[in-house]
Amino acid sequence: MTGKTHLSLGLVSGAATAAVIDPAQNLNEATVTILVSGTVALLPDIDDNDSTVNKILFPLLPAGLRSLVLAALGGLVVILYILRDWPLWTLLAGIYALCVAFANHRSISHSLLAFGIVVWTAYLASPMIAPAVAVGYGSHLLADAITTGGVPLFWPWSKRFGLRNLGLSIPTGGWLDQWAGKVGLMGTCVIFTYLVYRRVMEEGLAAFGFFG
Repeated sequence: MTGKTHLSLGLVSGAATAAVIDPAQNLNEATVTILVSGTVALLPDIDDNDSTVNKILFPLLPAGLRSLVLAALGGLVVILYILRDWPLWTLLAGIYALCVAFANHRSISHSLLAFGIVVWTAYLASPMIAPAVAVGYGSHLLADAITTGGVPLFWPWSKRFGLRNLGLSIPTGGWLDQWAGKVGLMGTCVIFTYLVYRRVMEEGLAAFGFFG
Protein backbone atom coordinates (compact mmCIF):
# COMPACT_ATOMS: atom_id res chain seq x y z
CA MET A 1 0.00 0.00 0.00
CA THR A 2 1.09 3.59 -0.54
CA GLY A 3 1.93 5.91 2.33
CA LYS A 4 -1.31 7.84 1.84
CA THR A 5 -3.37 4.68 2.08
CA HIS A 6 -1.54 3.50 5.19
CA LEU A 7 -2.17 6.90 6.79
CA SER A 8 -5.89 6.78 5.96
CA LEU A 9 -6.28 3.22 7.22
CA GLY A 10 -4.38 4.09 10.38
CA LEU A 11 -6.63 7.08 11.01
CA VAL A 12 -9.84 5.10 10.57
CA SER A 13 -8.47 2.30 12.78
CA GLY A 14 -7.72 4.88 15.47
CA ALA A 15 -11.16 6.42 15.09
CA ALA A 16 -12.84 3.03 15.47
CA THR A 17 -10.70 2.32 18.54
CA ALA A 18 -11.63 5.67 20.08
CA ALA A 19 -15.31 4.95 19.46
CA VAL A 20 -15.06 1.57 21.19
CA ILE A 21 -12.86 2.62 24.12
CA ASP A 22 -14.35 6.03 24.91
CA PRO A 23 -17.23 7.00 22.62
CA ALA A 24 -18.19 10.27 24.25
CA GLN A 25 -16.30 11.10 27.41
CA ASN A 26 -13.19 12.85 26.14
CA LEU A 27 -12.82 14.18 22.60
CA ASN A 28 -9.24 15.26 23.27
CA GLU A 29 -8.21 11.69 24.04
CA ALA A 30 -10.16 10.44 21.03
CA THR A 31 -8.33 12.91 18.80
CA VAL A 32 -4.97 11.81 20.20
CA THR A 33 -5.89 8.16 19.58
CA ILE A 34 -6.77 8.90 15.95
CA LEU A 35 -3.65 10.95 15.26
CA VAL A 36 -1.29 8.51 16.98
CA SER A 37 -2.77 5.56 15.12
CA GLY A 38 -2.46 7.34 11.78
CA THR A 39 1.13 8.34 12.46
CA VAL A 40 2.22 4.91 13.68
CA ALA A 41 0.60 3.32 10.63
CA LEU A 42 3.46 4.82 8.61
CA LEU A 43 6.20 3.46 10.87
CA PRO A 44 6.79 -0.04 9.43
CA ASP A 45 7.97 1.52 6.16
CA ILE A 46 10.86 3.18 7.98
CA ASP A 47 12.96 0.42 6.40
CA ASP A 48 12.50 2.16 3.03
CA ASN A 49 14.63 5.30 2.63
CA ASP A 50 12.12 6.83 0.20
CA SER A 51 9.04 6.11 2.32
CA THR A 52 6.64 8.73 3.60
CA VAL A 53 7.75 8.29 7.21
CA ASN A 54 11.42 8.76 6.33
CA LYS A 55 10.62 11.88 4.33
CA ILE A 56 8.76 13.25 7.37
CA LEU A 57 11.50 12.36 9.86
CA PHE A 58 14.48 13.35 7.70
CA PRO A 59 13.19 15.84 5.11
CA LEU A 60 16.54 17.57 4.60
CA LEU A 61 18.66 14.44 4.33
CA PRO A 62 19.48 12.64 1.07
CA ALA A 63 17.76 9.26 0.94
CA GLY A 64 21.10 7.46 1.10
CA LEU A 65 21.95 8.97 4.49
CA ARG A 66 18.66 8.33 6.26
CA SER A 67 19.48 4.77 7.34
CA LEU A 68 22.85 5.88 8.69
CA VAL A 69 21.32 8.71 10.72
CA LEU A 70 18.54 6.46 12.03
CA ALA A 71 21.12 3.90 13.17
CA ALA A 72 23.21 6.62 14.80
CA LEU A 73 20.19 7.96 16.68
CA GLY A 74 19.25 4.46 17.81
CA GLY A 75 22.78 3.78 19.02
CA LEU A 76 22.89 7.10 20.86
CA VAL A 77 19.63 6.34 22.67
CA VAL A 78 20.94 2.92 23.73
CA ILE A 79 24.15 4.49 25.06
CA LEU A 80 22.21 7.15 26.96
CA TYR A 81 19.99 4.44 28.44
CA ILE A 82 23.10 2.75 29.80
CA LEU A 83 24.92 5.87 30.97
CA ARG A 84 22.01 8.02 32.12
CA ASP A 85 19.65 5.35 33.45
CA TRP A 86 16.90 6.31 31.01
CA PRO A 87 13.60 4.38 31.20
CA LEU A 88 13.31 0.97 29.53
CA TRP A 89 11.10 2.20 26.70
CA THR A 90 13.96 4.34 25.38
CA LEU A 91 16.17 1.25 25.15
CA LEU A 92 13.46 -0.58 23.21
CA ALA A 93 13.05 2.40 20.87
CA GLY A 94 16.80 2.51 20.28
CA ILE A 95 16.95 -1.22 19.57
CA TYR A 96 14.06 -0.92 17.12
CA ALA A 97 15.82 1.91 15.28
CA LEU A 98 19.05 -0.08 15.08
CA CYS A 99 17.26 -3.18 13.82
CA VAL A 100 15.31 -1.49 11.03
CA ALA A 101 17.89 1.07 9.92
CA PHE A 102 19.63 -1.17 7.39
CA ALA A 103 17.01 -3.91 7.09
CA ASN A 104 15.56 -4.90 3.75
CA HIS A 105 12.14 -3.50 2.94
CA ARG A 106 9.30 -5.60 4.37
CA SER A 107 11.51 -7.63 6.64
CA ILE A 108 11.76 -7.24 10.42
CA SER A 109 9.68 -4.05 10.61
CA HIS A 110 6.76 -5.91 9.02
CA SER A 111 6.83 -8.77 11.53
CA LEU A 112 4.96 -9.68 14.70
CA LEU A 113 8.26 -9.29 16.56
CA ALA A 114 8.49 -5.63 15.59
CA PHE A 115 4.79 -5.18 16.36
CA GLY A 116 5.35 -6.50 19.87
CA ILE A 117 8.41 -4.32 20.47
CA VAL A 118 6.66 -1.16 19.30
CA VAL A 119 3.49 -1.79 21.32
CA TRP A 120 5.52 -2.68 24.42
CA THR A 121 7.56 0.49 23.98
CA ALA A 122 4.41 2.58 23.71
CA TYR A 123 2.84 0.94 26.76
CA LEU A 124 5.90 1.61 28.90
CA ALA A 125 6.11 5.20 27.66
CA SER A 126 2.40 5.99 27.99
CA PRO A 127 -0.24 3.27 28.53
CA MET A 128 -2.94 5.61 27.18
CA ILE A 129 -1.52 5.54 23.64
CA ALA A 130 -0.74 1.81 23.53
CA PRO A 131 -4.09 0.81 21.95
CA ALA A 132 -3.67 3.46 19.25
CA VAL A 133 -0.13 2.30 18.54
CA ALA A 134 -1.28 -1.32 18.34
CA VAL A 135 -4.09 -0.70 15.86
CA GLY A 136 -2.01 1.74 13.82
CA TYR A 137 0.95 -0.60 13.42
CA GLY A 138 -1.35 -3.57 12.98
CA SER A 139 -3.32 -1.82 10.23
CA HIS A 140 -0.11 -1.42 8.24
CA LEU A 141 0.75 -5.11 8.50
CA LEU A 142 -2.76 -6.17 7.53
CA ALA A 143 -2.88 -3.75 4.61
CA ASP A 144 0.45 -4.95 3.23
CA ALA A 145 -0.63 -8.56 3.72
CA ILE A 146 -3.25 -8.13 1.00
CA THR A 147 -0.79 -6.69 -1.51
CA THR A 148 1.29 -8.63 -4.00
CA GLY A 149 4.35 -8.83 -1.75
CA GLY A 150 2.76 -10.08 1.48
CA VAL A 151 4.54 -9.70 4.83
CA PRO A 152 7.01 -11.90 6.80
CA LEU A 153 4.92 -12.04 9.96
CA PHE A 154 7.16 -14.62 11.61
CA TRP A 155 10.51 -13.02 10.75
CA PRO A 156 13.34 -14.17 10.81
CA TRP A 157 11.47 -16.85 8.88
CA SER A 158 11.42 -15.22 5.45
CA LYS A 159 8.14 -16.74 4.25
CA ARG A 160 5.62 -14.02 3.45
CA PHE A 161 1.97 -14.33 4.34
CA GLY A 162 -1.11 -12.68 2.92
CA LEU A 163 -3.78 -13.01 0.28
CA ARG A 164 -1.15 -14.13 -2.19
CA ASN A 165 -1.15 -17.47 -0.35
CA LEU A 166 -4.74 -17.81 -1.58
CA GLY A 167 -3.86 -16.75 -5.09
CA LEU A 168 -5.15 -13.20 -4.55
CA SER A 169 -3.34 -9.88 -4.22
CA ILE A 170 -3.72 -6.15 -4.69
CA PRO A 171 -0.88 -4.29 -6.42
CA THR A 172 0.52 -1.33 -4.49
CA GLY A 173 -0.63 1.94 -6.02
CA GLY A 174 -3.45 0.32 -7.98
CA TRP A 175 -7.04 1.48 -8.03
CA LEU A 176 -8.02 -0.77 -5.12
CA ASP A 177 -5.16 0.70 -3.09
CA GLN A 178 -6.37 4.23 -3.84
CA TRP A 179 -9.98 3.25 -3.16
CA ALA A 180 -9.04 1.82 0.24
CA GLY A 181 -7.34 5.08 1.15
CA LYS A 182 -10.38 7.15 0.22
CA VAL A 183 -12.74 4.86 2.12
CA GLY A 184 -10.47 5.02 5.16
CA LEU A 185 -10.46 8.81 5.11
CA MET A 186 -14.23 9.00 4.73
CA GLY A 187 -14.67 6.47 7.52
CA THR A 188 -12.49 8.58 9.80
CA CYS A 189 -14.65 11.65 9.14
CA VAL A 190 -17.87 9.72 9.76
CA ILE A 191 -16.70 8.18 13.03
CA PHE A 192 -15.23 11.43 14.36
CA THR A 193 -18.46 13.25 13.49
CA TYR A 194 -20.31 10.58 15.46
CA LEU A 195 -17.98 11.08 18.44
CA VAL A 196 -18.56 14.83 18.38
CA TYR A 197 -22.32 14.32 18.09
CA ARG A 198 -22.36 11.92 21.04
CA ARG A 199 -20.38 14.34 23.16
CA VAL A 200 -22.57 17.32 22.27
CA MET A 201 -25.73 15.32 22.94
CA GLU A 202 -24.51 14.17 26.35
CA GLU A 203 -23.50 17.69 27.32
CA GLY A 204 -26.88 18.98 26.19
CA LEU A 205 -28.78 16.33 28.11
CA ALA A 206 -26.61 16.91 31.17
CA ALA A 207 -27.43 20.60 31.02
CA PHE A 208 -31.11 19.68 31.30
CA GLY A 209 -30.44 17.42 34.25
CA PHE A 210 -30.70 14.03 32.52
CA PHE A 211 -27.20 13.02 33.71
CA GLY A 212 -25.39 13.58 36.97
